[in-house]
Amino acid sequence: MAAGTEELEKKLRNLRKKLAQIDKLKEKDQAELDDAAREKVASEPSLRKEADELAKQISAGGAPPPAAAPASAAAEPKTAPRAQMAAEQKPAPAAAKPEVAAAKPAAASAGAPAKAKIAAVEPSPPSAPPADAEKRIKNIKKKLQQIDKLKQRAAEGEALDPEAQQKVESEAELKREVAALEAGEEYVPAVAPAAPAAPAEDTSAKVEDPHAVERAQALEAAPGDLGLLIDDETEKRFKSLQKKLRDIGKLREKDKLDKLQQGKLTQEPGLIEEIQAIRLKADQLVAERRKQMTRAPPKAETSQSQPKKTTARGFDWQCNECGATGAVADLIGGEGAMACNKCGSTELTHYSPEEDDEADGDEGGQEEQKTSKKSDCKDLKTNRQKKPPPAVKKSLDDTPPSVESAKWPEVKEILQSGDRGVDKSRQKKAIEVSRAKDGAPYDAFDQVLLKCSFLTRVELKLPPGVLASEAFQLYFPGALSDGLLELILKENQLPTVPPGIQQLQRIRSIDLSHNQIESLPDTDTWDSISASLELLDLSFNKLTSIAELAPLKKLSQLKVDANQLTSLDGVSWKELKQLVNLSAVSNQLTDIPEAVGEHAASLEYLELSENKLTTVPPNISELKKLKSLNIAGNPIKDQKIVKAAEKGLKDVKAYLSKIGSKGKK
Repeated sequence: MAAGTEELEKKLRNLRKKLAQIDKLKEKDQAELDDAAREKVASEPSLRKEADELAKQISAGGAPPPAAAPASAAAEPKTAPRAQMAAEQKPAPAAAKPEVAAAKPAAASAGAPAKAKIAAVEPSPPSAPPADAEKRIKNIKKKLQQIDKLKQRAAEGEALDPEAQQKVESEAELKREVAALEAGEEYVPAVAPAAPAAPAEDTSAKVEDPHAVERAQALEAAPGDLGLLIDDETEKRFKSLQKKLRDIGKLREKDKLDKLQQGKLTQEPGLIEEIQAIRLKADQLVAERRKQMTRAPPKAETSQSQPKKTTARGFDWQCNECGATGAVADLIGGEGAMACNKCGSTELTHYSPEEDDEADGDEGGQEEQKTSKKSDCKDLKTNRQKKPPPAVKKSLDDTPPSVESAKWPEVKEILQSGDRGVDKSRQKKAIEVSRAKDGAPYDAFDQVLLKCSFLTRVELKLPPGVLASEAFQLYFPGALSDGLLELILKENQLPTVPPGIQQLQRIRSIDLSHNQIESLPDTDTWDSISASLELLDLSFNKLTSIAELAPLKKLSQLKVDANQLTSLDGVSWKELKQLVNLSAVSNQLTDIPEAVGEHAASLEYLELSENKLTTVPPNISELKKLKSLNIAGNPIKDQKIVKAAEKGLKDVKAYLSKIGSKGKK
């Protein structure tokens, strides 16, 4: 009997495969089917009937079905034709109830052909084929496994999105469908009842949430990059505090809490307070830096109250490249702050104003050639300054940013050096980005540069406006604050000094020349870096005062050429024990302070050409270390000083010493 059952099951599986193939053929366009395919489709009713009979035999234990015709039908075989004719002539409505006819046994054996013909004409809608049922069961079980994972995530405290929540809610219906398919029964989807009216919310069972508003405010995004604004530790702490607050928010949604969870709720006010403190500090930093960026420079005295003085030539400067001439007001930014308005060159010859027009003819022309010189100052460094800077000490947890996060190729290069920072001895410590006329990606500042704490020298020359943007001004210096020794930002059309320079704890040299800076930060900014700053270049800007530089007491070199200075107030002559080079060429200085000769004992180079000096203090001769004094291009009244200066420093000192001794007598 078991062997017979196995054969029936095998035959049933073959029939189901054929029916599955027929279902696929029925999905296609009937016009595309060939004759063989059409025959298969036409055989579907008989195959389904045969499959049903086999299924019944298997469920009955493999016993053959009972005889379809009773004994009375065998005794009267002659009635079969009549029954067949009656079945063929039966009207169509009788075929609409095939399930009823199938439930009753045939009255005679001759009635079987009639039933078959009726089924062929109007087949009953079949249930889902067993092969499809097995496939459906597998799919449902996969969905149930996914639902189990979603439920596990929800149990761990993770909030599910609406789509995931809907999947979890469908679990019961899926299980009911699997049970029906495995039992061979027809699955009828449950009809969703009409949604009842929402009951009044029972708030008694929920945990109170007294800090909902404060928590929502604390979970808002930080005001900028905290790692660059403050430091990396503060940024990590801020993110950790927000994560704890989010976890507490999830606990507030639960109905019942254990003691440990209730203890976490008590921490909420402290977490909110700490986040607010960090946010307040960041907001204050951003506001202060924005204020410094937009601070209006002090207004200098305009030329309306004083008559404009020009040279006897009728112009104040001449371009060495294109030959153009003009007044100081005609100069433009171009590559820097003092450039030709025709070709943009900074190679200019400046001429000092003259108070009389007595100089003329060949003699006057020769005098002009002697006194008019190009504004150029020497780049001088002491032996100590020429020594390589010491290596910067790094913290043990100092890890550079990823190479992929950088936008500029130059930043990627330094991050890749030294085997991506593993070999500190081979990692590059300096970066130079000179892309003043390039577009993307140099049209926006790459903030990854500010995270390279291992850099000791940074030189940037970018398109106009890039370094004036908030991306740089608000977040500079970032991680560069601890190790940067040299900063070069010349020729960037900067309108202001970056506010963040006050955080450069070890800075030695700052070059902000050839920009459009009109005023300097307050004395507190310079005081914060006075302990280390030795070289400062502010030449070729639009400064009218350098009084804010008074706290700088360790300068060895100060350049303020080609500005609009009327005095050197702000240079602490008495405190500057290491000052070697002072250059203030092409300004509007009217005198040299007496304090220069009294206190600037370390001074070796003094460049004051192209100004409005009328006298030179005799005590300049007492500067024993002075090697160069340039006062050409000034309307000095005592021409003997001018002639002595043309001969050399020794003659100038001798003449000034002679004048000084007479004055003492």
